[in-house]
Amino acid sequence: MLDNAHGGVALNVDASEITIICPSSLDLDVAVNGESAAGAGDGSIVVDPNVGIAPFTYLLDGVEVSDIITNLSGGDYELVVTDNAGCSDTVAVNLTVGAKDIEGLQKFAILPNPTRSQAVVDVTFDKTVALDIEVSDLTGRLVYSRHIGQTSGGQYELDLANQAEGMYLVRLKVEDQTRTQRLILMH
Repeated sequence: MLDNAHGGVALNVDASEITIICPSSLDLDVAVNGESAAGAGDGSIVVDPNVGIAPFTYLLDGVEVSDIITNLSGGDYELVVTDNAGCSDTVAVNLTVGAKDIEGLQKFAILPNPTRSQAVVDVTFDKTVALDIEVSDLTGRLVYSRHIGQTSGGQYELDLANQAEGMYLVRLKVEDQTRTQRLILMH
């Protein structure tokens, strides 16, 4: 029996009848910064759950960590976040090694951002490059890929109408060089 002295209310609660229904996802925002060079150990992961009951616990490959994880080497990791009610979400994280910023990139904009279904990637380079555009969700799953080929810039439409609401990573790739920006999809 629970007695509320302030309101004079008495509740009889049987804990065996309480059912916790977990959400399908804790709606994790995961920011990944790759290792600058092999062996540097300067990669990091920052995770922010948007759903769930605090406090949260974090496991990286089975080892308890905090929501800001530093001094990581490149590679694949499994991140498990669990809220205070026991609800959890798991994401695969790929920490790249030696990703270089794109030489000659003068403009990289995603409009509109946030978007409801379609966005335009607006890019300008100071020379002709072989460009690929990729979009992945925060679990690392590739949801869109387009080979642009030789270009010095342009506007390229992304159609994400069939994707779930959430945050996505839009990645420009030119040979071994990459640049990534976040895109928010709201239906």
